[in-house]
Amino acid sequence: MLNIMRKNASSWLIKVVFSIIVIVFVFWGVGSFRERQAQRVAMVNGEAISVEAYGMAYKAAMDNLQKRYGNRLTKEVVDMLQVPQQVINDLVTRELMLQAADDMALRVTNDEVVNAIQRMEAFKEAGIFSNRRYSLLLSREKLSPEQFEASMRDDLTIQKLRAVLSSGLKVTDAEVLEWHRWQNAAMDVHYLLFAPAAQQVPEPDSAMCEAYYAEHKEAYATEPKVKVRYISIRTEDFLADAEITPTEIEEYYDTHPSEFQHEKTVEARHILFRADLDAAPELVAEKKQKAQEVLAMAMAGKDFAELAKTYSEGPTRENGGQLGAFKKGAMVKPFADKAFSMEAGEVSDLVRTRFGWHIIKVEKVNPASTDSLADVTDTIKKKLAHEKAKTRAYERAGVAFEQAMDDEDLEKTAAAMGMTLHETDFFTRKGPTTGIGEPGKFATVAFELMENEISNILTIGENYYLLEKTGTISETIPELAAVQDRVRQDLLEKLKDEKAATDAEAAIEEIREGAEFAAVAADYSLQMQDTGFFKRGESIPEVGRVRAFSEAAFLLSDDNPLVDAAVKTEKGYYVLQHKARQAPGDDTLTEDAAEQLKKQLLSQKEQSFFTAYIQALKADSEVVISENYR
Repeated sequence: MLNIMRKNASSWLIKVVFSIIVIVFVFWGVGSFRERQAQRVAMVNGEAISVEAYGMAYKAAMDNLQKRYGNRLTKEVVDMLQVPQQVINDLVTRELMLQAADDMALRVTNDEVVNAIQRMEAFKEAGIFSNRRYSLLLSREKLSPEQFEASMRDDLTIQKLRAVLSSGLKVTDAEVLEWHRWQNAAMDVHYLLFAPAAQQVPEPDSAMCEAYYAEHKEAYATEPKVKVRYISIRTEDFLADAEITPTEIEEYYDTHPSEFQHEKTVEARHILFRADLDAAPELVAEKKQKAQEVLAMAMAGKDFAELAKTYSEGPTRENGGQLGAFKKGAMVKPFADKAFSMEAGEVSDLVRTRFGWHIIKVEKVNPASTDSLADVTDTIKKKLAHEKAKTRAYERAGVAFEQAMDDEDLEKTAAAMGMTLHETDFFTRKGPTTGIGEPGKFATVAFELMENEISNILTIGENYYLLEKTGTISETIPELAAVQDRVRQDLLEKLKDEKAATDAEAAIEEIREGAEFAAVAADYSLQMQDTGFFKRGESIPEVGRVRAFSEAAFLLSDDNPLVDAAVKTEKGYYVLQHKARQAPGDDTLTEDAAEQLKKQLLSQKEQSFFTAYIQALKADSEVVISENYR
């Protein structure tokens, strides 16, 4: 079968591997080939990781980041994420897993490879594997079928290894119940907030300001600035000459079916009666009774939208419960399963979800559909024209770059090529204030240049730039007189923060020695507050979703009623005292919720296991990374 497929194809679509093959490490889906090559980035127990494999993985990683960050992807982001090191680490991990699978004599047969390929939606037409489509997609990516099959075999081998290793991992009912109790426990605490902004402190005098400035003067340094001249090559300037043939349009249509396929959607209204999964049984029964009464009215012909406005407890109440058109995956499963089984005009029985009881009325069903080639020809033509224009703009930028390297003067290059030369004013690392789509990215390149140095091609959005630095203003530390007001304000805020922290710690000590919480609050002219019951991760009224506050609160108990130290947050310093803890009843854990939680815990357990497994493999292996790739 593999030979048959080879006769009908020539390379593999890398991004399909990323979207289809499910593996634990982000960059494992990029095929690596365990061949000894003269050029290598690493050796793993004597096996080479080639420069080619690294290049493919790095490109895939950058493509993935580009999709995630879009125009926000800058050199700083790439450096922060340590992309080259991450790619090397993932390739080494992949090689170790393959070697471990080999040691365990795990094999993937040709039939398994073929079946995996034939199951991929990207290669199907009308739901059936198509050699023609397979061949077309392969040829677009310019990789041999041998490379594709080797990559697929490695991916399937790793999947098989993971399946073997995880087969013994289980989550018990006791673990599920313990997690449920932890996750759904609720706390209620008293608290005082010592806010720095509310503190009264003496105005700092000149001597204090001078001392503070002397210690922090670097914080008042002026920002360095640069200015550049540049030429821009815009994609839109090449659109008029971008000709697209009918063959190109048809080929794009055939190779991008998902762009023209539309899932079934349902347009519906609903009425919600809130009763969370952990709600008290009597509340659940009460809401169900009310829902049944409203359902009877809906079945009797009462206007559904008006019923929703009157009785619904959901956020769509004001617009009559209108949800608009939605895909099946957009709603929680019980709701979606029911809505997508109904006909237009039909009203459902009661549907229970984690939000409560629902009554659903389907107003319209939009069946799945596929746009015809004729319907989308203009759209495809515009897209391909844009891609072709962008390619030609980049090619033009490449010619300009070569010319600039010869001229060593961007003004000469602009004149020689008939381009407009632009010049900025001095700007900071935030970039020019006008004319550039991503000023921060533009500034990053500008600041890295030497005086009169010309940059490589810079891509910003749809345009390409060549920059030449023409001036620099270094950062300077101003005299105190120039920043006197800032220094005084900064020192005042520091003094207020210190007083808030000191008072909060003093209050804790007073309460620890026997003073009443409310009395201490009065001593500091503060109002004692209660949070009311809240769960881990929930937003707390008047406090917000503050992790440090929540973590400190859940450490409190009858035996340990007071925080050891004030909890520092953006708002100030909190002093917390235990009021009450509420444990969820075991009967609030439904079968569906328990099953979902078991899957979640098993996934976490598998991830922890594989992290430890990989660490153990690395500890027992000889891994040598080439100096240029460390």
